[in-house]
Amino acid sequence: MGWTNEDGTPKGPAMYKSPEQGAATSVWAATSPQLAGPGGVYLEDCDIAEMATDPFDMATGGVAEHATDEKDAARLWALSAQLTDVSAF
Repeated sequence: MGWTNEDGTPKGPAMYKSPEQGAATSVWAATSPQLAGPGGVYLEDCDIAEMATDPFDMATGGVAEHATDEKDAARLWALSAQLTDVSAF
């Protein structure tokens, strides 16, 4: 898609990551003792994501407040179960 140079390094702003950098948080999540207890958290750059200071500026990082709304999450789980006829509980 033209996002990388010939050597595989990302072009453009620092918000683009190499495949290794992109996979690092998933590998960290699978092995980190920091995540042994909590669930339902957003992760970013091998850590639990902080709340975004500007949710419309992807370059600043963080998780938008609306993404952590427990009422909306419950509503979406219920809708997903209804639409797919699959309940996780």
